[in-house]
Parts: sequence; structure tokens; C-alpha cells
Amino acid sequence: MGEPLVVEGTAVASPYDHTTIQQSAPDPSGRGEKQETKCRDPIFALLLYGNVGAIAGVAAAYGTAAFSEAVDDGNSGYNYQGYINVAFVTGAIAIVLSGGSLPIMMCIPTALIKVSLFTMLILSGAMMVMSFIYGNIWGGIFGAIFFAIFLCYARAVWSRIPFASINLLTACTAVKHNAGGILV
Repeated sequence: MGEPLVVEGTAVASPYDHTTIQQSAPDPSGRGEKQETKCRDPIFALLLYGNVGAIAGVAAAYGTAAFSEAVDDGNSGYNYQGYINVAFVTGAIAIVLSGGSLPIMMCIPTALIKVSLFTMLILSGAMMVMSFIYGNIWGGIFGAIFFAIFLCYARAVWSRIPFASINLLTACTAVKHNAGGILV
């Protein structure tokens, strides 16, 4: 097996300041620098431990009795076979659509990003308008809030679309040439 494929992108002008000069060359081994071991997100660590504790508490409180009705010889009166079949079919369709989307992303990355931004704006605006039309004031208010947030987001990222499309194209090319990584 040879060297991994290196994908080169096209240079895109950046709105950021490029006057600062990097003082040291990157490590040729690709390992980076050794960082100290510490928790950088204590709030999320506590939330994770709380979630795991809640799961353990529910499992301890209800034990296996919660599952006995669902697994005792199918006499529970519930039949989940239809849901399982739908899950398998939609999973297979998702795999096919994901594989088919790679060539589309490589052909029109810029248009794909712009269409996704416009679709986000149109759907949030439609949610707002439909909520107000049907008298759902709170839905309309939340729709207006999300429409404003999405509008600000689209305005903020619009100048970065060329850079994002080159990144998308580079990533898709790397996935295409190293397709074995998909199986991992």
C-alpha cells in the first residue's frame, strides 16, 4: 500500500488578517505539541455524569421488570415488527442517497451551500407565516425568532461560501479516493 493521497485545494482570499507570521514550522511528524491533561468542559462533564447517573438510577429502580412485559413470549399485545421493517428500509434508502450525494456535492458545492441557506430561510419564514395565519401566536413568535437568527447566520457566512465550497470539494475528493474509510 502506498502513501495516502494528498488533496490540494484552490487558494481563496480570506477576510482575516494575514500580517502575523508563524514563528515556528509545524512538526514534521504530524503529532503536534503535548498538551496537559485536564478537563476543558467541566459543565458538560457534569451533565454527562448526571445523565449516566440518571440512567443507572432508572435501571436500579425498575430493573428488568420494565422489560419483562415486552419480551415474554410476545404476549404483551404489542407488535413492533412494522416499525423495525420501516427502520431497516429507511436506513437502506439513506445509505443509497448518501452514496449518490457524493457526486452532486463534487459537481456543485457552491450552489449546494447557497441552496441550503435559502431553503433554511424559506422554511423558517414559512413556519412563521403559517403559524400566524392559523392563529398560533407563540409558534409565530418562535418562527420569527428563528427566521431572524437564520437571516443573521446567512448574512454572516455568505462571504465565506467560496472557502466552504473548496473545503467541501476537498473533503469529498478525499472520501472518494479513500473510500475504504467509509467502512470503518
